Amino acid sequence: MVKFQTKEGKRELQNSQGRASFKNSLQKKKNKKTSLEEHSKDLDVELRDVQESLKQLEDAYREKYPDLIARKNDVAQLIEKENQDCRKKLEEEVRNFEEQLKTIARQKNRPGIVKTSNASAKSRTKQKLEIALLELKVHQQQTEIEQMDMIVEYLKRLLS
Repeated sequence: MVKFQTKEGKRELQNSQGRASFKNSLQKKKNKKTSLEEHSKDLDVELRDVQESLKQLEDAYREKYPDLIARKNDVAQLIEKENQDCRKKLEEEVRNFEEQLKTIARQKNRPGIVKTSNASAKSRTKQKLEIALLELKVHQQQTEIEQMDMIVEYLKRLLS
């Protein structure tokens, strides 16, 4: 442990450590957001591919097996039920951040509130909201892909 002879030296060390910690935290949030955005784009491509293969399968067998094609929604609902808890948790998180933003906006003109602190809190909450929305979007995309994959497998198994 480094000992300082003055309180100013100790305070300066603490401040520099705090600044470094803040920068690291900010970079982690930016990296997480970028990673989620890239993952979402990849899932969009995968979802389009799965939808196309499902459409081709449905078109090929629609006239011959109309009731099998109609029952595909039952399979999709099973996956939706399995993932419902996680989706609800993510939606609740989004609602909480939206409510925090509303609270910050209401406090904007109250006496004793420092405008820069209010703006900083708003900025941090917006960033958290954006990340939560991306997480929800990724979850929904993954659920759709899982549903489509299950439907394709179900139809292939029944039609073979």
